Amino acid sequence: MNIAEGLTLSPQDVIGESIAVLGIKGSGKTNTSAVVIEELAELGIPVTIVDPEGEYYGLKERYEFLIAGRGKSAEIQLEPEQAGALAQFSLQQAVSVILDMSNYDEETGQRLLLSYLESLFEAASELRKPYFLVIEEAHEYMPERSASPLRALLKRLALRGRKRGIGIIIVNQRSSNIAKDILTQAGIMLLHRVAHSADMTIYKDLIPVLTAKEVAEAVRGLSPGQCIYVRGDCVKVVQIRKRHTFHAGATPGLHDTPKLRRIDAKLLRQLQKAMGDPAAASRSAAPGGCGSINVAAEKDEIIRRLKDQVATLTNEIENYRRENVRLKAQQPTTKIEKLVAGREQKAPGIARQRQEEKLGKLLEFLGKGRRLNRIILAHFLQHNSPTTIRQLARKLAVDENNLYKNQPLELVRLGLLQRDDAESVNKRYQLGDIQALFPDLNSKQVCERILSSCLEGI
Repeated sequence: MNIAEGLTLSPQDVIGESIAVLGIKGSGKTNTSAVVIEELAELGIPVTIVDPEGEYYGLKERYEFLIAGRGKSAEIQLEPEQAGALAQFSLQQAVSVILDMSNYDEETGQRLLLSYLESLFEAASELRKPYFLVIEEAHEYMPERSASPLRALLKRLALRGRKRGIGIIIVNQRSSNIAKDILTQAGIMLLHRVAHSADMTIYKDLIPVLTAKEVAEAVRGLSPGQCIYVRGDCVKVVQIRKRHTFHAGATPGLHDTPKLRRIDAKLLRQLQKAMGDPAAASRSAAPGGCGSINVAAEKDEIIRRLKDQVATLTNEIENYRRENVRLKAQQPTTKIEKLVAGREQKAPGIARQRQEEKLGKLLEFLGKGRRLNRIILAHFLQHNSPTTIRQLARKLAVDENNLYKNQPLELVRLGLLQRDDAESVNKRYQLGDIQALFPDLNSKQVCERILSSCLEGI
């Protein structure tokens, strides 16, 4: 996941994790949340975004999200009684959803979200698939000073969602207004600039490896788009990249709303059936051309597939760039990084411990993944030579057409396999750079543990 230069997270780092994105207006908080969502979409991890202002539709410029709500931009009209069915469909079919809450009163909105999240939690208990829930303006749903059934359910998701594959992204301006028993569950924090003393106090509690004075100096020195990245004992200032998609919540100007992607017509019909209301599909157009479903959807589907192929190639190029960035970012450069680095030298086992945790998550992820991927990875761990899909199918004695349809692109994204850039159907795969993935561990022992895990699951 390419969040910022010098900061690359693997799927194992984030799946099931609680992530806090905090900061005042204008600090870059909204851009950061969009960047994280874009990276999850690139990985194929479905997301539900609780969108109080109806501002996240810009993600449809590049990704397939279903907008549900009462507004004119909604592709499907949603009432509280239908919310549970939509949540189950989203998880089962890996469909990302934007819940446009802008046209519900407080009581109806709370009832809708309660039904949606209860069904999501129940379905996740059975399916246990990677999934993320994004809570924008989080203080409205998990306030610090008042209790509600919805707040209690969100706490349960934060505490117990990880085992079910559910991660939560908490987005808010005021950290002091969010329920502390939920906020403190965040394993990854992206802390932008704050001004209020109460919020600064919360930041000091969230970064215990630094003194209160060091935290205050670091926060005051942040520019728009910069944040303090906190994960365990790792603390450093990073510049979050710009989002790739349209920012619908930006201050109005002369920029045009881009063309937005339509939800697949066949998928929409399946959802209507699941919700038990064929008339639920909205005929109104989303801002910027999210128009009614018609025969143009077939053309859009072809374009979508071509774009997905381009995105896959782009990801592979990005993997090479990230590795170069990682190597350049080994030495601390900012004051806060040097402070943390100096303390890590006093605890030499920290880096190795993190790599062990990362490896453990990877093995768990592989164990829950596709059996075919484990077979392919086990082959390359034992016979590491560049191999085409046709050759691989012959060596593994599997159907060649099935292998073409189910290529191990997930293993490529994880860095476990590499694929050449030749403009040919017969691209060649080979084992990735395991040493680069786990620089603090013995690469031979790592390969043996991964191989053992793959063989156990075959």
